[in-house]
Formats: sequence, C-alpha cells, structure tokens
Amino acid sequence: MKRKLKNESGSVLVFLSVSLLALVGFAALSIDTGYSYFNRLKIQKASDSASLLGVLEVQKTTPQVISKAQEMFTANSVSTSSIHSVQCGVYNVSNNIFNPCSINLVTIDKESCNSCSNPTVNAVRVIAKETLPSLFSSVFGITGIPTTVSSIAMARFSNSSGCVRPFGIESIALNNVSTGSNFTVGTNSPGNWGKLQIGPDDLGGNRFEPAMLTGVCDPSVVVNSKVDQITGNAQQTGNIFQNIQAAGFSEKMFVPVTTLFGNGKKSVTILSFAQISLVSVNNTHGNNFSVTFKLDAINVTPPVSGGTGVPVRRYLKS
Repeated sequence: MKRKLKNESGSVLVFLSVSLLALVGFAALSIDTGYSYFNRLKIQKASDSASLLGVLEVQKTTPQVISKAQEMFTANSVSTSSIHSVQCGVYNVSNNIFNPCSINLVTIDKESCNSCSNPTVNAVRVIAKETLPSLFSSVFGITGIPTTVSSIAMARFSNSSGCVRPFGIESIALNNVSTGSNFTVGTNSPGNWGKLQIGPDDLGGNRFEPAMLTGVCDPSVVVNSKVDQITGNAQQTGNIFQNIQAAGFSEKMFVPVTTLFGNGKKSVTILSFAQISLVSVNNTHGNNFSVTFKLDAINVTPPVSGGTGVPVRRYLKS
C-alpha cells in the first residue's frame, strides 16, 4: 500500500517569518523600554531638582516656586509642560505621609505657598507626567508610554532644637556689641572666630560647607559643652558666606559664643548662643577676610520650632 506524501515545501519559510516577526517585536520592545527608562530617569532628576529648589524658595520673602521648578526642568532638558502639579505641604516623618495644604500652584499660576494657612509648611511636592513616544513599538499598536514621577523635598529648619551653624565666635568679639547693632568678624577684628566640629559626622574638608548651609542638629551641643576646632583657611569660610548670601538666606542664624580660640588649642567651651543675621561679605581673601553680621539676640537657646532657617535638603521620592 502506497502512502501519499504531503508537500511540505515552504513550511520552513513560514516558521522563519513568524519567528523573525517575534524577534523584531521583542527587539523593538527592548529598545523602547530602555529609551523609556532613560527618559524616566531624566524626568525624575528634573522633578527632584524642582522640589528641592521649591522648598528653598518657600523660605524666602518673595518666593518663586513655579519659576524655579520650570528652571530646573529646562536645565535637565525636560519640557516644562511635563510639570503636572507643584504643591506645598507638611511631611510627617513619623508615618512618611505628605499632606498638601495648597492647591496646585501650576493651575492657579501662583509663585508662593501663601494659600497655606498651616505655619509648619516644610515640604514641596512636584509631580511630572509625560507620554514618552515609542520608537518601534508603534508598529504593534503601542503609540506611547505613559510616565509619572513624583518627588518631595523636605526642609528641616536649622533653628530647630539643638541646630546651630558650626561657626564659633569668641565672646570678646561681642563685648561691646548691643542687640540690633552690626559687628564684623575677620582677621583684623577684635576677637577671633573658628570652625567647630559639631555633630557626629566629620566636618573637615569639603564637608564643612554643607553643614554651614544647612545647620547641624546635635542635642549634646549646650552651654558649657566643649567642642573641637577645625583647621581651615579664611578664604574658604568667606566663600561659604558668599554662597549663603547668594542663595538669598541672610536670615537669623544660631551660632555658638565660645572661649578664646588659640594656636595649639584643640577645643573651646561654648559659653552661650547668639542669633545673628548675615549683612555683607566684605572680603574673602586670606588675611583680608571680613564678614559683617547683625546681632539679633544674645544668650538665647535655639527654639524648638518656628522662624526661618536654611533647610536641610532631603529627597523623598514617592
């Protein structure tokens, strides 16, 4: 009995075509996924920067929250139209919940968080939304990849309990200074000044500037406590005060008033705390270093809350 053989010519070609189509599909999906991931990181970075700059702006007299957010998106090559919302609010570190106290600043075209009645505003949230174009997946009906990112920057004020700038001023420099008057510290002024090691982290080298900008919180820093000195040049300190001034934060700062600094001395004793405001940076160079402050108050204790201080910058992505 003869069996008829089926004609299977061309079946390999069909199988190869289907397999090739699947491979092209997977390749297109992989490329678009990578492209989407790269762009999502870029949008996230813009959102992080915008929320950080936003919370710094909140503390200023004339804040520009939206303008700064848009500036950060443009700097990161992300369209400002991607900004979906910018909100001020209160971030609770105990439960990691952000409670917005303002409506979307973008839609109401406002630059500040004045609509917040809550005086403890300490955070800004930026949400960005964008539909990323698909490069090859559109062949399979995928026209775009929706992307949403969110970032929260929280401020912890440097005038909260135990938070001071690690910049000590000898008591002799304030002997003849009355409250509300200006005084100058520098290489040619009465009384000395110096960098202080406050807090558990080493503040030497480049780590000193962030501590000066944000303040250091250490409950053990009290009257009669001893703190170590940090060696460094006057020009670096002058440049740091220039940066504080350029950032728009010339507001009241808490600094230790100490015993005499001196060559060979490793530590000084904190006699009290002074509340000072930065008036001007006169000179940052070497032996001519000179900075003028206003004495707002003397013999004070950094309060538990309230007031305006330079915030500790903290990213809280959600």
